[in-house]
Amino acid sequence: MVDERHDRAIGTAALTDHDYIHCAINRADLIINVGHDIVEKCEPNYVTQTQDLPNDRFFTNQWGLMNPDNEGSDIQITRAWEVESGSPDVIIAIIDMGFDYSHEDLQENLWHNPGEVPDNGRDDDNNGYIDDIVGWDFVHQSQGMDDPDCDFRNEDNDPTSKLSSHGNRVWGVLAATMDNDIGIAGVAGHCKIMLIRAGFHNTDGVAVLSSSHIAKGVIYAADNGARIINISSGSSRYSESYRAALQYAINKGVLIVASAGNEGVETPCYPAAYNLAGILSVGASTRADHMADFSNYGDWVDVSAPGQQIMTTLLNDGYGSTQGTSFAAPMVSGVAGLLISRNLSWTPAKVQDRIMNTVDTCQGLSGATITSCRVNAYRALTDAPVDGLSWVSEENGPAAISAGTDAGGGGGCFIASIID
Repeated sequence: MVDERHDRAIGTAALTDHDYIHCAINRADLIINVGHDIVEKCEPNYVTQTQDLPNDRFFTNQWGLMNPDNEGSDIQITRAWEVESGSPDVIIAIIDMGFDYSHEDLQENLWHNPGEVPDNGRDDDNNGYIDDIVGWDFVHQSQGMDDPDCDFRNEDNDPTSKLSSHGNRVWGVLAATMDNDIGIAGVAGHCKIMLIRAGFHNTDGVAVLSSSHIAKGVIYAADNGARIINISSGSSRYSESYRAALQYAINKGVLIVASAGNEGVETPCYPAAYNLAGILSVGASTRADHMADFSNYGDWVDVSAPGQQIMTTLLNDGYGSTQGTSFAAPMVSGVAGLLISRNLSWTPAKVQDRIMNTVDTCQGLSGATITSCRVNAYRALTDAPVDGLSWVSEENGPAAISAGTDAGGGGGCFIASIID
């Protein structure tokens, strides 16, 4: 497939580093007699741009990025990559259950704290965290699953999880290394990923995240250079302190992308449903561009993205298929990463508005979101928003929260489930 680009110039042109194929019109083929008002043939000149696919082994299984069975139901990422494939200067934080950051297809895009000297036992950058090389583990619970690998008692500098692949699955969709002959390609496969662990397994063995752990992770990410935070977890409980933590991050220029939930209901799920400019709420769509039957829906959901049968990374260098709004959200986080890579000065609200304003309208998504649309990465990077249409208005003002504040749910911590 090639991407036609309109070039009004007539004649030949040199090839660029993108190997444009110039479809020139020979001037001799144009017969124009102005005096006799005769125009035999006059048409625009076109150039076409090659779209080499990444060589990642399972890329052809990633229908959400390129769907040969139903062209147009994917997010048009191969065309988008011709415009922008992401910058390592853009940091995206994932707040999740934990991670296996030794994975062969993920470690290249791992963020490393430039102000910290590894394993010297000191807080070199004076950010309040000792040896936070790749992020932080905020889990601090008195009870958890009786398993030596559960790791629930104390905060530390290792956001690893040996029990849950959820974090790796989110990470793979968002930013698996692209064009490396193995695995898959992430949407923003050149951006850097900051890892924040906020989840553990409770005494019943259920994977959960504490709102206070998430809120601390949000503040950490905002204070340490993240431009986007992906949160693929949620609860029906509203928390002013959690909302305040998110507002704190947004005020520092951080976009929040949150999954809408998998109960198949219209009931708001937080943090996705917090009404803040700078939070993008994401539902899941299918190969046929319909709302996934498990996806929550309603006018509190902003956009849809592929979230069914999604190929991604697992633990121990593994790969597999998964589904849930958890994996639709990182699709959108990746698109946001591409936008910010290209427009470093954009505010969270502007990124949100651009994504919502350049979506593809889909009949099968009617009523699923406020836009009834699916994200289109290529249009987000190339299209001007519709004149006079804006989904988002800027909100300003300081948030009354600091890193030392207990950010529990309405005065006490609530537990959010992973949205899987």
